Amino acid sequence: MKRQRNHNRFVFLLILCLALNLGGCRAAGQLKDELSQVSDGIAALLSENPDSHSPEKPDAASQDRPDSTNGAWEDVTYDPLLYPYYGQLSQDAQAVYRQVCHYAAAQTPSLEPCRNLTEDEAEAVMTAVYYDQPGLFWLDGDYEYRHLNGQVIELILHFNDLAQDLTANRQAFEKAALSILDEARQASEPAARERIVHDRLLEGVIYDENAPYNQNAYSALVGGFAVCAGYARAFQYLLLELEIPCYYCVGTAVSYRDGPQGLVEDHAWNIVCLDGEYYNVDPTWNDTLLAERGLISYGYYNQTDDAFLADHTRDVKSAELPACTGTRFTYEALYGHPAELGILPALGLSEEDVIYDLEAYYEHCLRTLVESGPGESTLTAILWGEELCGAVQDSINSGAYENGFLSSAAKELSLNGFHFSVHLSFQEMGGGCYLLEQSMTLE
Repeated sequence: MKRQRNHNRFVFLLILCLALNLGGCRAAGQLKDELSQVSDGIAALLSENPDSHSPEKPDAASQDRPDSTNGAWEDVTYDPLLYPYYGQLSQDAQAVYRQVCHYAAAQTPSLEPCRNLTEDEAEAVMTAVYYDQPGLFWLDGDYEYRHLNGQVIELILHFNDLAQDLTANRQAFEKAALSILDEARQASEPAARERIVHDRLLEGVIYDENAPYNQNAYSALVGGFAVCAGYARAFQYLLLELEIPCYYCVGTAVSYRDGPQGLVEDHAWNIVCLDGEYYNVDPTWNDTLLAERGLISYGYYNQTDDAFLADHTRDVKSAELPACTGTRFTYEALYGHPAELGILPALGLSEEDVIYDLEAYYEHCLRTLVESGPGESTLTAILWGEELCGAVQDSINSGAYENGFLSSAAKELSLNGFHFSVHLSFQEMGGGCYLLEQSMTLE
């Protein structure tokens, strides 16, 4: 949460102090005249001081202000296709955006906006820089400002501790990024490059709410630990380096991490543009579902809004980003099966191991027991849908599985008397799919 502080009380306090020093009780008219003289004196003093923070007149909103860097940032351009939040700004606000980026890169914390800027416009500029520029990993999302008569006269940037040895930290950041980018550049198609970036990033990052700098790309790429913002910024940075438009998208998502009822949480993910079509990608949710197994899920990879927005909601700023309606580069279009099943090869499974109803579950259990024979056996499969998970659990709890598959298995194995035990676990994989791991002992 950014901090915005008002520091424009100095003029009022100066006038008040001088007025109090006028001495004793004065007639209202006399005091008014003396205050007027003080005010005129202050105005003259400010006009003589070229470094003063007095605002431009309202009708001079497009005029430049003096800048200590001689406008070096003015010649920099930002393509709205790659930097969409920049594209949402007015021309004057875009000029300040470029200025902020220049000052942040130089680690200069204080700047006088080069255009007149209201408080709301300053908020929009700083948000746009923070959302568009994942490479500025030493720039914090919070900032301060001073304003006078409704105009922002100074922006004060905040840098995190990574700025203290920025040369070394930049080298570490670029080295970590290149280890992924070099491999991705060997692929000729943007979609293939995206997949490499996605997989290598997730292979190297662990979700950790206590990791330092976990909101930025540095934490993900160099530290190997991040939260959703860090995942999204690292993914954004890498794809932008490959000139693949990738946007930082913020909002809320319904998480089932802490229980089946679901919890609405603040969240960040990405929007990717491939050949003019837009898709949603949530690197965090593709990583944490089976992270302890070192497995990558694709339940939230290259999805349209129709599928994705069932549990993700954009905030106001991100709602202005393009709608995701692409069809040619969804996971299913690229690889021939739904994104939720993209994890099958890593599990050593095929689409034959996907179970869609209770009868199919019984058939899988029967086949597993018969093929394994008496003793211990393991069933690993994908259950399609939360309702099916509930039905399977109910079957085990109620004993319905005995007629469902156990009696048939004992008969085929010619067992007159036997003991049977079963233990199962479910892991949610996204998109309504669950990994079932079931151990059984028949003896």
